[in-house]
Amino acid sequence: MFNNTVFKLIDEKREGTYWDFKKEYHCNKARLLHDIICLANNIDNREAYLIFGVTDDGKIVGVEDDENRKNQEHFTSFLRGKNFAGNVAPYVVLQTINITGQEIDVLIIKKSDKVPFYLEERFRDGKIVISSGSIYLRIEDRNTPINLTADPLHTELLWKIRFGLLPIPIERFKSLLLQKSKWKTNQDGYYFEDAPEFTIVENKEQSDSYDNRSAPFYAYHQTNSTMFFHFYECKYHNTVLFESQTASLDSGRYHTPVPEFGFINVDSYGNETLEYRYFIKGTLLYNMNIFMYDEGFDEARYARRRFLEIIPIFESELERRNLEEFIKGQMSTFLSELDYQSEEDLVFDIVDENKRVKTIFNQRIHTGLLLVKKLCDYRTMRG
Repeated sequence: MFNNTVFKLIDEKREGTYWDFKKEYHCNKARLLHDIICLANNIDNREAYLIFGVTDDGKIVGVEDDENRKNQEHFTSFLRGKNFAGNVAPYVVLQTINITGQEIDVLIIKKSDKVPFYLEERFRDGKIVISSGSIYLRIEDRNTPINLTADPLHTELLWKIRFGLLPIPIERFKSLLLQKSKWKTNQDGYYFEDAPEFTIVENKEQSDSYDNRSAPFYAYHQTNSTMFFHFYECKYHNTVLFESQTASLDSGRYHTPVPEFGFINVDSYGNETLEYRYFIKGTLLYNMNIFMYDEGFDEARYARRRFLEIIPIFESELERRNLEEFIKGQMSTFLSELDYQSEEDLVFDIVDENKRVKTIFNQRIHTGLLLVKKLCDYRTMRG
């Protein structure tokens, strides 16, 4: 995945807000530090890449013979030895990629909420000086000139990120959900240790209103179809940012938000549809799924594996739509495979008098199984 990300950036044949090409390693340490600080302070506030062995227009030249080539230890000690404000330096990781028979080095500069990074004591190498207190950042494909400081408007954006004013609360919540170790429990639910104004609480009145006898189809792909519905609210102070019905599957062994609904038209008139459930990576719903998963519990891991056998996880909404179009283009083949597979009864604990429900659930489980397989096929085909 990382290699593909770098390949796509090189294919752009231009530099951007969070990536910078260097034909060779820097001879001047101050210029190297300037580039690292600018990328760490990129205005998109995302992971950034300083790519060595590639020209400004995306031509790969490699770094195998570069006499100034550096390793991870060098970069770590180099940054650690600088007097950054607050004693917090950018966190970097160096990786090497082989491409077209040549090696390129990628210095990965991790995303941080400690921006803006700047020096409290100036740093000089020869005639090149990084001034103390100067804030350098990167906008589009441009760095702040080394003899200047960034304009106040863009500097303000970085300080807002530092103070938790950006991103907006709902985007912060999405990120905080992935920091599971920092969530603590109380009598109401969960709160985030470093920012207790973010909470996750169960609305018990809403939870008690659900009929737990009406289990969804994916409950019947578990070892035990007994399940319980709940309703959780994600709050910032007293404002509900996001809410979701959740399901404790396999007698409570695996807890997850209820996945999104998806439908694929079998014909152009929409007279018949195939129903499925899904998640999209990076959404609040998906991050809630990660948050609720107890990966340290063996039975939860098994239940999750069963769950994801029939619930596809898409990289993006675009990938989901593309898969649907991919399936529609081979619908007769898809239906033939589905009919063949559906002859195997996967639903065992619905009583005989509910044969219609059993048939529907059996088809939905097989649809999920086949969709997950087709998603793998689609990704392989796309390379």
